[in-house]
Amino acid sequence: MASPFSEFSKTYDQFRKLFPDHSLTDELRSRIGRGKLPNDQWLKAKTKRMKDLMTPLWLKANQNSSLLQRSDSLDHEA
Repeated sequence: MASPFSEFSKTYDQFRKLFPDHSLTDELRSRIGRGKLPNDQWLKAKTKRMKDLMTPLWLKANQNSSLLQRSDSLDHEA
């Protein structure tokens, strides 16, 4: 399993290429530029935020729909 820092780095590189002018890119660059490494919880939260922003809306809608269908079917099982 990848460390939180390596996962963050990989995701950050992708995000930076897709959204070079996004405010989150500037925020992350500033934080990294200070030279102090953030903790694992911060890395995981920012990695999740970047991945959420990179996921297309249509894919999010499909994922939410399938989750709702799955939870509905679990409700009716006895």
